Amino acid sequence: MDKMILRLNDVLSLTGYKSRTTIWRKLREGKFPAPLDLGGHQIGWLYEDVTNWINNRPKRTYTDFAGQANDKK
Repeated sequence: MDKMILRLNDVLSLTGYKSRTTIWRKLREGKFPAPLDLGGHQIGWLYEDVTNWINNRPKRTYTDFAGQANDKK
């Protein structure tokens, strides 16, 4: 299969981020895959890079807050 290139709006949709600034900040911090230079002042991301980044994000866990409250009574 050919490698699919995503543009910024596609990346925002896939990640759920609402702001372009968030993507650029994460790029500067080294916490997001680097884009490809497509020429003519255009960039894009490899679909595989973005989906791997999403799949490797840590899973959020939640504590049973109700159980903690009952322990304090």
